[in-house]
Amino acid sequence: MAAVLIAAAAAIGVWAYAILPGDAAVPLLLAAGVSNKGEALAVAPAVGAVLLILFALPARARPAAPGRSGAIGLSLVGLAALCLVAEAALSTSAIAPQVDAVRWLVLAAAVLLVLGGYAIQRLLPPPVAGQGPEAGAAFRGRLRARRLIGRATTIAGVAVAAVVSLSSDRAFWFAALIGAAATPLIASRLAARLRET
Repeated sequence: MAAVLIAAAAAIGVWAYAILPGDAAVPLLLAAGVSNKGEALAVAPAVGAVLLILFALPARARPAAPGRSGAIGLSLVGLAALCLVAEAALSTSAIAPQVDAVRWLVLAAAVLLVLGGYAIQRLLPPPVAGQGPEAGAAFRGRLRARRLIGRATTIAGVAVAAVVSLSSDRAFWFAALIGAAATPLIASRLAARLRET
């Protein structure tokens, strides 16, 4: 599925390249200027292909724990979908400059956070060495921590989508996105504190 999404991103780039004039410049997403259309339209599919190679091939080479392979696959699909949305946003902003490509890219990042939170919840923690009730309790504690981190990440993604939908201030969007990206770390620290008590 991830490969299909990246191929779709490449197809959108080829289509936009074909219909844009030869001297067209593609606006960069962070308002840093414009770039040559060929180079700009090749970035998202190239990043997606590199991510697919870096994550999918090692995952196929070694067997994954139950639940882990599904989570890795879901994460790859989310990253590929983000590349597809980025390519569509770039192409649309070049063809119709009135379209706010940044809004769509931040919304796609919010969706990726939601999917990432779901993937984290599906990942099983490594088994705890030893037998008996203490090992079982430690494993259950790690499982609860994983679920807490995953739910917090999912809620953060939904919050970013709400901010983008209700506000037109880009600085606010990026502040929400940075806060959401820090959510898994904050939730993991909180889970560690809860395990200690």
